[in-house]
Amino acid sequence: MTRLFLNRSEVTSTYPLESWQRVLFAELEAQMTSDTRPFPYVYGVAGFKHDNLRFCFLDEITPETLGSVLEDDLPQARSNGRNASIVVFERPAHVQRQSRRSSGFMVTLQPRWVFDGITDTQNMAAKAFGNVRQRLRTFDLLPPSPALGRYGSIALENGTCYAIAMHRAVA
Repeated sequence: MTRLFLNRSEVTSTYPLESWQRVLFAELEAQMTSDTRPFPYVYGVAGFKHDNLRFCFLDEITPETLGSVLEDDLPQARSNGRNASIVVFERPAHVQRQSRRSSGFMVTLQPRWVFDGITDTQNMAAKAFGNVRQRLRTFDLLPPSPALGRYGSIALENGTCYAIAMHRAVA
């Protein structure tokens, strides 16, 4: 069976430099490692720097393919590290929400346990989410979407953050 998930070095050794996979990966890498324009999702950046992220490149993302991806990765996700995430690449791109933009469509999924220790108290959660929102304000061309909730909030449905509009949303 073909491995669906690759770490950073496996991406660069598996795909030729000119491939769409390497182009998209290089864009993500530049975002994650920028000192002049720090990427807003600090735990994703930490995960990238510590090689906790796993990357999957699909020709098309459908419920079936995404289900297979998750089924394949979740049993061993904890072994990837504290800030584990799955990054699934496809196509097209956001423009104004730069924090969600790439040359191709990409979905990043973080297991709930990644937030353990970050959201244990209201003060810790407020600091963590405030930090992300502040970085979004300087990174994106739009203010943070009202659909971008707080992990664990009962006011928001799970999954709404995965479908944030590319334009200004009316709250």
